[in-house]
Amino acid sequence: MHPLPLYKAITLGLLCTALFTACTPKAEQPEQSNDTIESATSLTQDVSTEVLDDTATMGPKAPANRTPVATKIEHSADGQLTTIAIDYGNAKVGEYSAPARGFIIAPAQSDAPVPLIILSHLRAPNCADLESRYPCANGVDELRYDEGMRYAGEHLAKLGFAVVIPDLAPAFIGLDLKEPYDQTLFWQDIISRFVSSIERSNAHDEKLGFGIAPVDLTNIGLFVHSRSAQMTDTAERLFGKHLKSVLAYAPSYETFELAEISPAPLDIPYLAVVGSRDTDVGASANLWLSHYATTPRNTVASTVELPHFGHMPINRTAAKAGIDDRRGCDMIACQDDKAHEQMILDVISDWFGASLQGKTSPLPSTPHAPLPEQVATHSARWLALSPKAIGYVDAKALSETALDKSAGVQYCAYSDPMNPAAAIMPACPEPEMGVVQTLTPVAYIERSTKAAANIKGATALALHIAPVGSHADGKGTSVDIALILDNGETISLTIPATHPALMDRASEHDSGSYRLGTAHLPLPPTAYNRTITAVTITTDRPVVVRSVDFW
Repeated sequence: MHPLPLYKAITLGLLCTALFTACTPKAEQPEQSNDTIESATSLTQDVSTEVLDDTATMGPKAPANRTPVATKIEHSADGQLTTIAIDYGNAKVGEYSAPARGFIIAPAQSDAPVPLIILSHLRAPNCADLESRYPCANGVDELRYDEGMRYAGEHLAKLGFAVVIPDLAPAFIGLDLKEPYDQTLFWQDIISRFVSSIERSNAHDEKLGFGIAPVDLTNIGLFVHSRSAQMTDTAERLFGKHLKSVLAYAPSYETFELAEISPAPLDIPYLAVVGSRDTDVGASANLWLSHYATTPRNTVASTVELPHFGHMPINRTAAKAGIDDRRGCDMIACQDDKAHEQMILDVISDWFGASLQGKTSPLPSTPHAPLPEQVATHSARWLALSPKAIGYVDAKALSETALDKSAGVQYCAYSDPMNPAAAIMPACPEPEMGVVQTLTPVAYIERSTKAAANIKGATALALHIAPVGSHADGKGTSVDIALILDNGETISLTIPATHPALMDRASEHDSGSYRLGTAHLPLPPTAYNRTITAVTITTDRPVVVRSVDFW
């Protein structure tokens, strides 16, 4: 089932909140990275919450007289890192008010300016009683998710980055992104205050009260988790061309109805990492990105699914509070909290090292880079857009205008059975076993289809494809591609049934979930100076195809 949009999930959300405490299993509690980490309430200013009505759950209501906590500066034992816990007072959007606070973690000194990374955390209940309100009820501690990402900030600072980790939990209290207040405005205001402090540090402003290594504010990376993924356009407005790359973990996008889908990704390097056990946002990144498969772009944009990871455990505060979206981990394989942390550290090191520091990386950070079979030692399931493509054969060409569509070819879409009114076109055939998760229109191919093309000078192709369900024999789906050249020659290519995009996904615990994946295939030199005039796709079992891309 596609993720519900927030404004349509209010009733369900209230029910889940009521049941949450009783239904959520306790997660493992990882060790702290060092002895400077404080409790999740250590930077919380006491405020009066004697009167809390229902409006408190609609958005943050920080008291106007809230006293900001004094800035706290810590230095690592070796003197190499500086951590600043800072509280700027309140940020205000309309009638709502939230604390503007968090951390700056950076090298204490550097011979050259260091890149800046914004670590923007998830939306989750910000009170220890699992309520979302600010301030919390009397006697109830806050959950500080910015503190939950300090371990990642410290890791990045050791690698030569300056890191800002804002506390966004109060700003993210509202279920909807834009109503009853605009959360992107809160985000922009809060981040701007940290940037202003860094600018003052760069200028050696003695009144600031602290100093860190010089920061290159023309070389900025953004890490986003869950709700924060919808802040990328705001970050682009704030930083402009200085925003160089985005790394997302379990990002949440509008993918319930195609008419309301989130805008196309920015044309800067983008990678989303998603866990296969994520029951919070699920396939949102895949559903979103696959819709823009044929949108021209110059930079990489991809999403990779890693097995047995969930939504919450990369954040230590969430893990310590026992907030875990995964279900059935007593029966099925699930990665523990430490594995989540190590995976994130591996990925952020590689991604930002490549995109901000120019280092080599196994991750696809440049156009036409190969898609690795593993990411952070875990098997990878990729969907990757094709930057600098020279042409596409899309789903419509493969179905509605196909040269040969006699073998069960349809141009169709999979609408959510929980939202049938959102159907935009004829429904694709459902599998007998398993679930197909796509949002964008696709070509349903039962056996074979042939489409016209006009692609000159291609050296490789990408096929965005998904099997239509599982099969009793447990085998995947094999696909043959034939490219007809202008000289009459045929180039034959095969994708085996063991490819991650085509393998069978059924297990003893479920019938398998299928979504669009990407297979890259190099073309032989005989195609380099020729024009491809037709593409034939033949499969031994039904598949859906979004497009064939060429470069």
